[in-house]
Amino acid sequence: METAAEWLKPYAANIALITYGNHETAIINHHQTDLLQRLHQELKHVPSYRGENGAYAGFLKVSHVYRDDQPDSHLNTVIAWNHGYGGGGEVTRGMIDHSRTRSQAYADIYFGGHIHRRNSDENILLELDENRNVIRRRSQWFLRSSTYKQETGAVENDVSGWHVEKGRGERPVGGWWLEFQAEIKGSEDRRYNVRFRPVPTWA
Repeated sequence: METAAEWLKPYAANIALITYGNHETAIINHHQTDLLQRLHQELKHVPSYRGENGAYAGFLKVSHVYRDDQPDSHLNTVIAWNHGYGGGGEVTRGMIDHSRTRSQAYADIYFGGHIHRRNSDENILLELDENRNVIRRRSQWFLRSSTYKQETGAVENDVSGWHVEKGRGERPVGGWWLEFQAEIKGSEDRRYNVRFRPVPTWA
């Protein structure tokens, strides 16, 4: 844990949440030690670290405040995360999980991983703004983050690794950035809104 904490030290101020995956829970079940909790405790010795140790699945609320004196300008973006499950079919590539997730929890953004795929899907929902009696379009995203483990290419012309051995092929490398943009519409009857855009990242 000391080695991992030392590697993460330059980024400690940017870490808000560390959550479990199936590998970490397997270590707990089979070896009775919690690797993430130990990492969290090590990072607490870094002055800039303010992160939390989260669960396998949960909710993260991102608050946007335009003006402190205007309560209706305080908006939230809700992110529901779940590390993930299953094997991720070669044809469906885990996208069926989106329908399952939406039936289990409500959020603006659903975020998962596990199957080493990187994909996204946007839904547009219509909802009634009861205060103004107008219909609004609401954007809802499903994001799946991949891995930072590149199996092939470590040795020139080497095509090997777990996915290759299982007939599943190489997986993409990288995750996502989320960009938020504040919007204010109307001069007198102001309407506040937050737009967000996922941007893929690469190792």
